[in-house]
Amino acid sequence: MECPTCGHPAAAPHEHEFEYDAPGAIDEELLDPITQQPFFEPKHLPCGHTFSSASITTALRAKRECPLCRRPARPEELKDAVLMIRNILDKLKVKCPYPPCPAITPRGDLPIHLPRCPKARTTCPEGCRAALVREAVAEHLAVCPSVRVPCPHEGCPTAWPRAAHAAHVAECAWRPVLCPDGCGAQLSHRDIATHSDECPNVFVVCELPHIDALLPDLCGQRLARRHLAGHLIECPNRPVTCPGCHQAFSFRDTELHPQSCPMVEIACQHGCGDRHLRLHSVQHTKICPGVPVPCGNTYEGEVCRDQPLRRDLEQHRTAECPLRVVMCDRGCGARACAIAIATHSCVAVLAGELVRQREEHQQTVSATATRIAELTVLLNEKDAAIARSYAIVAQLRAAMTERDAAIAAQAYRTKFTFVTPPLGDWGKPRCTGKPALSQLLPSPNFCLPAADLDAMQGYNFIVSVSARMVTETGQPGIGFYLKLVESPLDHILDWPLPYNVRFHFLGEGRHVIRTNDIILHNRKTSPFTQPDSRGEPKGWGWTLPAAKLMEEGIVVHNRVTFTIEFQPWTAAERQVSRRVSAERPGL
Repeated sequence: MECPTCGHPAAAPHEHEFEYDAPGAIDEELLDPITQQPFFEPKHLPCGHTFSSASITTALRAKRECPLCRRPARPEELKDAVLMIRNILDKLKVKCPYPPCPAITPRGDLPIHLPRCPKARTTCPEGCRAALVREAVAEHLAVCPSVRVPCPHEGCPTAWPRAAHAAHVAECAWRPVLCPDGCGAQLSHRDIATHSDECPNVFVVCELPHIDALLPDLCGQRLARRHLAGHLIECPNRPVTCPGCHQAFSFRDTELHPQSCPMVEIACQHGCGDRHLRLHSVQHTKICPGVPVPCGNTYEGEVCRDQPLRRDLEQHRTAECPLRVVMCDRGCGARACAIAIATHSCVAVLAGELVRQREEHQQTVSATATRIAELTVLLNEKDAAIARSYAIVAQLRAAMTERDAAIAAQAYRTKFTFVTPPLGDWGKPRCTGKPALSQLLPSPNFCLPAADLDAMQGYNFIVSVSARMVTETGQPGIGFYLKLVESPLDHILDWPLPYNVRFHFLGEGRHVIRTNDIILHNRKTSPFTQPDSRGEPKGWGWTLPAAKLMEEGIVVHNRVTFTIEFQPWTAAERQVSRRVSAERPGL
């Protein structure tokens, strides 16, 4: 904070700093012996020495004695210097402490110059904390964001800092706007709510109540306020007056009012054909011939509760009333009310009833005998049908027993051994040129009998051994062929064939020398499920070169010995194949 006396920041009260115009020309007698600066607010001690007020006060606080002569002194003993010395000091020329200012004034007039100096440092008077020189304050206030600017809208009493002024103008409650409902009126924003109460374009709800206090329904139609007056002329809740009974009701009840208006002419509700005012309905009911009235007949203290029409009352009492007194019409002579006569024990009636019951009994007995005869015939037919069923069951059981015996007799044979007839002399060709194998073998198309494999658990196979040529080499060879043919038990056997077939070729001493397998668990590639060119199931076989058979030692004494072994599928192979319930193709 700057000192208002010297214009410099002061470390403590009464400590001032001046920049003198000619410091060398100042008389030494006017200098403070402590600060070596001209006296400011000079004070002198009882010893006669003079000091500046700030310097001597500080010195006495440190030590209570005169800094020059060391005489005891106290702050209370300080006296102001004579007026002449103060006037001389105030006339010393000093420069303005604000460098841009060229003013040189007497020291005593500096406090007057500082508040007026255009180069004096100051802050924005509106509190924006901007550091300015006094001559720029007016220019700064023109743009200062902290200057409060009054709202331009008529009627708004507020003033806002220039930074928030634009936002306030955009949101001021006094800003002029047009009616949002389109009536064209210009009003302040704060008056929109009150204007809605009288705006002709605002939609309102007709609140004209129903004239009947028990039906407090409002009209409820929604329309613009400018149309409300015209709507009240046509509102269904507007009151109207009945020209007959002069009763007031809402217009919407115009069609309903005649249903209750006492002055409306109505037809008799009991169907007598008379027309009268609703007001006279009660009097008409007392004489109307269509009104139900009590019968009034009594018999032995009991009263008839029937209510015939007034026009039929006499007819009811004399011909229809259950309590009227009548005579028995069956000839017994009894006289009582109609109910008693109808239920009394008349002798003639009892005799006729007995005759009727006897006839009904005879008819029942005859019908029962006929039904018994029909049931007897049905039971006899049922017994005959049961006897025939037992005979059929016995036949089926015998057939199943025979089938089980056949299967048991043919089961568990899964290995068959075959020995071919002599193959002849293989080294002597019987014709010139390329000989055929049929010329080399004595039995060129020898087939083993099919009966040898009929017992393989019900499956029927044919095994063929024949002379053939090896297609790849054109050399003579022996062909082995296995074919599945029709069997009597095909309808109960598993299909495809649940076995893999293995050929074992035996050498000297019946030792296995060569083995060929037929894998059948893949139904798509099984040879027994693929038809040949004639539509019959194919078999499986191959041709082995005769020279190779002799070289491997399979041909022994001009004979070939081989074994066919059927191996049941494993669980994994059964998982691959699926059971086929249809008949085998081609069989």
